Amino acid sequence: LQEALLWGTVAALLNFAPYVGPLIGVALMLLMGFVEFSDPFKALLPAACYLALHTIEGQVVTPIVLGRQMAISPLILILALMVFGWLWGMVGLLLAVPLLVCIKLVLARLDGTQGWAKLLE
Repeated sequence: LQEALLWGTVAALLNFAPYVGPLIGVALMLLMGFVEFSDPFKALLPAACYLALHTIEGQVVTPIVLGRQMAISPLILILALMVFGWLWGMVGLLLAVPLLVCIKLVLARLDGTQGWAKLLE
């Protein structure tokens, strides 16, 4: 695809919205792949590469790097995504995970709220 810097920036920004962002990224790359290329294999290649790289990053790299440091319950994460998405829409989805981590860190540091921080794990 042309404008690789643009597509890289779009993919990076969409990566901040868990679950929804990569889905939108794959859909955009599929659309642009079919607009750009007449061969179906070439049209599917950008989206397939993005999906493969995102899957490796999300399922292997991120859990290894962050798993021991920021243990957050998947249930709490999904609830935070639902609540922040409901409150603020797409911006809420983008901010849900960073805000949840910040809330957990603040609760872990304040006296008397360590139990609430443990609840988020």
